[in-house]
Amino acid sequence: MRKLLILLAIVTSFISCEEIVDINLHDGNQRLVVDAEFAAEKNKQTVFLSTTGRYTDGQGIGPVSDAIVTVTDQDGNTGVFSEIEAGKYTLSNYSFITGNTYSLSVNDETRSAQATATVPEKAIIDSIKLEVIPVGDFTFTIIHMYTMDPGPEANFFRSRLSYNNHGFYGTGSVFADVLNTNGLIDVSLPFGGPIFEGDTLAVDLWSMDEAGYQFYRTLNQAANSDPSSTSSPFNVTSNVHGGLGLFGVSQRDVFTLIVE
Repeated sequence: MRKLLILLAIVTSFISCEEIVDINLHDGNQRLVVDAEFAAEKNKQTVFLSTTGRYTDGQGIGPVSDAIVTVTDQDGNTGVFSEIEAGKYTLSNYSFITGNTYSLSVNDETRSAQATATVPEKAIIDSIKLEVIPVGDFTFTIIHMYTMDPGPEANFFRSRLSYNNHGFYGTGSVFADVLNTNGLIDVSLPFGGPIFEGDTLAVDLWSMDEAGYQFYRTLNQAANSDPSSTSSPFNVTSNVHGGLGLFGVSQRDVFTLIVE
C-alpha cells in the first residue's frame, strides 16, 4: 500500500472527509504523505512519512526525517514516536481501545498534519467456503468469507487473500454493511486460478472506521481507472489535514483453510 499511495500522491488529487481540496499540480507543490494504518492488537505501531514528487517526472519523492510524531487518546494520554530510519517512525506499548478516538500529529520544520481515527468493534471471521465455477476448459473460484455483523451501527471492512503462504497482497476488497446490519455477512472474493487439494488459503478481515473505508474504496477506484481515459480522474479520500494519506486504527482477524 505504501508504494501505491506514494504513486497516487503524484498524479491524483485527494479529498478530505470534510471538504474538497483542489490541488494545483505544478512542479513546486510538494506535500506531506502520511501512511499510518495501525492494527489495534499489535504492540508496535509504525508511521511512514514522505513527500510527493514533481508532477512532471516524479522527482522529489523521499522520506521525511526529524519530524515530531505523536498520538493522543481522548483522555490526553500521548505517545511519542521514534524515528528508526529515514521516514520510518515507531511507537511501542501504547494501547488502542475499542470505541476510543485518537489524534495523530505530525510536525517538521516546514509542515504540519493532523488526523483522527476511532477504533471500531472487531468482526470475527466465521468460516470460508469455496465455489468452483467451470468456464470452458478452465475453472474460476470464488471464495466466500462469512462474518457476523459486530453491531447495529454501520460497519466498514476490507479483506485480503493469501495463497499457499505467499503473503497477503493488494489493498483487498472493501465493503460496508450499511444495508445489512445485525446479520451474517457473505463477502465474495474472486480468485483467478484453480485451487487444489492441500492448498492453503488465508483470509484476513480488517474492521475500520468510515474514513479508512473511504480511503481504500477510492484508492481502489483510482488504481483500477484507465489512465488513457479522458474522463476526470478518481479522487482519493484522505483524513489527513495538512497532508495526504491515511491515519486509521483497525482491528484484524485471520482465518486459514487447508483445502480437502
